[in-house]
Amino acid sequence: MTPAMKRISIIALAVILLIALVVYWCMTQFQWVEEEIDNGYSKAAIQNDFLAAKLFLQKHGVPVSVVKNQQLLEKGSWRNIELKPDDTIILVNAYKTLDQDRYNRLQDWVEAGGTLIASSQNPFVGSHTTENDLLLDDFNIEQAPKEFEEKGDFFEELSKDLKKKEKEIKEEKELEEKDQAKEKEKTKEKEQKNKEADKNEDIKKDKKESIKENSKKKAEIKKDYQRRCGSKKDAVSVSFVSEDKPLAFDFSREQAFIYYDYDDVDYETEESDPKKRPEHLLYFDWGDGAVTFLSDTYIWSNKRIDCHDHAYALWSLVNLNGRVWILVNQDAPSLSAIIWHKAPYGLLACLLALVLWLWSKSQTLGPVFIRQTLARRSLAEHLYATGVLLWRKFQSPQLLMVLRKDIVEVLEKHHLFPNTPENDPSGQLRLDFLHELTGLPQDAIKHALFAENIHEPQDLAKVIAHLQLIRKKI
Repeated sequence: MTPAMKRISIIALAVILLIALVVYWCMTQFQWVEEEIDNGYSKAAIQNDFLAAKLFLQKHGVPVSVVKNQQLLEKGSWRNIELKPDDTIILVNAYKTLDQDRYNRLQDWVEAGGTLIASSQNPFVGSHTTENDLLLDDFNIEQAPKEFEEKGDFFEELSKDLKKKEKEIKEEKELEEKDQAKEKEKTKEKEQKNKEADKNEDIKKDKKESIKENSKKKAEIKKDYQRRCGSKKDAVSVSFVSEDKPLAFDFSREQAFIYYDYDDVDYETEESDPKKRPEHLLYFDWGDGAVTFLSDTYIWSNKRIDCHDHAYALWSLVNLNGRVWILVNQDAPSLSAIIWHKAPYGLLACLLALVLWLWSKSQTLGPVFIRQTLARRSLAEHLYATGVLLWRKFQSPQLLMVLRKDIVEVLEKHHLFPNTPENDPSGQLRLDFLHELTGLPQDAIKHALFAENIHEPQDLAKVIAHLQLIRKKI
C-alpha cells in the first residue's frame, strides 16, 4: 500500500471509531420513553355531545343517528332513512316541545312497538311558557316545584348527602397530603442512602420516578372521575327486572321529577290524593312499546357515559334490533323574547333613548355650512409638480434633455454646423461661436450643454439660465 492509501485507511478507521463511541454514548445516556398526551376533545366530539354513545352502540352493531331537530316525528323519516317500529328514540331537551300533532304521531309509533326514552328537563324552556308537557301529563309526571323541594324529605336527604360528600372529599384530601408527605420523607431517606451506590441506581431512580408519575396520573384520573361522576357512595341505585343487582347512576346534575302514584288511592274515602314520589328513572309499557323517563339524559353525554353503569343502562334500555335515534332539541326562545321577559322596562327605556337620539340628530343648529368648490389646477402647477417629482427621483438629466436637444438642432440648421464632429472633434469651434454670441465663459457653456452630475438646486437653476440665454441669442 502506498503512503496515501495508508493515511486514508487510518482516517476511515478513526471516523468509524468516533461514530461508534457517539452511538454508544447515546444508547447509555438516552432512554426511549412513550407518553400519552391528552389533546382534549376532537372537533366532532365538541359539535356532538353524544358522539361517545353513538360510537359505543355502533361497535356493538346498533346503527345510530344523531339529529338536532324533531322533524323525524313529523315526516317519519330523515335523509331517506325511515322510522321503523323496532327503532328507539331518545328525546333530549324535549320538555314542553311536543305539540299535539307530534305527540299523536309519537304515541301511534310507540304503541306499534317503538321504544321511547325521554327526560323531564329542558334548559331552553323557562318561566315564559305556561303550557304543560303532553307526554309527562299522560303518565302523571311533572317537574318538582319549589314547595316540594323545600319540604320534601328526599331533598333534605340530598342536602345531607352533599354535606357528607364535602366532608369525605376534605378527609380524602388530608389523607392524600399525609401520604404525599410520607412518600417525600421516604424518598429523601432513600436518596441519602443511595448516594454511594453504583451507576445502576440511576436506572432505578428513573423507574421510581416513572412509578410516581404513574401514581400521580392515576390520582388525577380518579379526581377527574369523581368530578364528572361523583363518588360511588352517592350514586343512585335503580333496580332493573332483567338484572340481579341494581345499576348505579349519577343524577346529581338535575333534580328528580315528581310521579303521582294512583295505585294505592282509595277513591271511596275523602282522602283520595295520590302519593308524590320523587323519581329519577321510571319504566312504563305503552301498547306494544315501552317508555322510559329520566331526570337527566345527559348521563349518556361524552363526559359522563363512562360513569358508573351509564353505558350498560343505555345498552339495556334501547331496542338492539333497530336503529337508535337521538333527537337533540335546540329550539330556544329568541334573544328579544328573553330580554322582553326579563327586563321589559329596560328595553322600553333603551327604545325611548334611541328615539330621542334620532330626533336630536334630525335637528340642525346654526347656519347651513356651504362647501366651496376649488378651481382646477393650472398647467404650470402640473409642470412644476412633475419637475419636483423628477428632481426627488434624481432624474435631473431628463429636465435638461429637451432644452439641450433644441439648442443643438438650431445650431446645426441655422448656423451651418452639420459636420462639426468630423471637422471639429473637440467642439472648440462651437464653443468659440457661442462665447462670441452670448458673452458667457466657455466653461459655463460647456457645463450647461454637457454636465450630468447636478445635485444642487442652485446649480440646476444656473444651468437652465445659461441654456435659456443661449437659446435666445441663436
